Amino acid sequence: MGSRALAALIAFTLLFPASFAQAQTATCTGWKTFKRIDLRKDTIPLGINNFGTVVGGTDSSYHATEPPAFIRYSDGSIKIFRYHELKTTFSRRNSQGVTIGYYAGPAGHTHGIVMHASKVVTFNYPNASDTVPLGINKWGTIVGEYLLPGSIHTHGFEYKNGKFHTIDFPGAGDTFVASINDNGVMIGAELKGSGAVYQGFLLKNGAFTMIKDPKATGATFPTDINNFGTIVGGYILGLDPRPFLYTNGTFKDINVPNAQPVAFVNGLNDHNEVTGQLYTSDGSSGFIAHCQ
Repeated sequence: MGSRALAALIAFTLLFPASFAQAQTATCTGWKTFKRIDLRKDTIPLGINNFGTVVGGTDSSYHATEPPAFIRYSDGSIKIFRYHELKTTFSRRNSQGVTIGYYAGPAGHTHGIVMHASKVVTFNYPNASDTVPLGINKWGTIVGEYLLPGSIHTHGFEYKNGKFHTIDFPGAGDTFVASINDNGVMIGAELKGSGAVYQGFLLKNGAFTMIKDPKATGATFPTDINNFGTIVGGYILGLDPRPFLYTNGTFKDINVPNAQPVAFVNGLNDHNEVTGQLYTSDGSSGFIAHCQ
């Protein structure tokens, strides 16, 4: 299958004016936490769809079996899954019930999967050594990142209408695309070289727009975008990661209760429900909240 670079189609603008530098905090309610899926120490939610279904992965060395992916339904019930008994992670699930994710192969490489109902198929960028699907919209368009054999640099991709397209941020050594909404707007991050830090971007109609939280002293890494253009992600302040919500032209911190010391917000739906990972002294838990 063919690929095309989007680099020739880009334009640059700043996503925020200097007036955003005032710290603001999102109002979040309805906090729910969940942990110890399959008795694992770490629960890692990555996406939430419009039905409140959360998908993600787990981690720990407690069992002889590999850590599974999970689907947590809105009623709290949980289903776990391993692809051929290998470590598996689900990254997103759209509202049509199509789930994407990836597994760690026996040779140390990562490969994509797509699951709908009981059918699972592999999903790999042509000739790539590693493929990591990260986002899917209602049309079945998939985005993510891939590695070529022998390379340490990642490239972003879009899979649309049966064809793969490469997405490389201009001048960057590494690019990944984290999410795509139903309007075809993508978010991701790029790394320009040694000593640089990841900076976020939005890609709409072939034009890149930089995403940088004004409070960040280091990287900004957006993780999800909904159909209203609201974005969640994280930024680095000093040495600490902080989660954010970007809505109506304003960056807002998301203060996750009982985070010891950190939390990550990884997924967002059209109802402004967020999901992510809360670290505490005994591992990490998943959480859901409504933030605005």
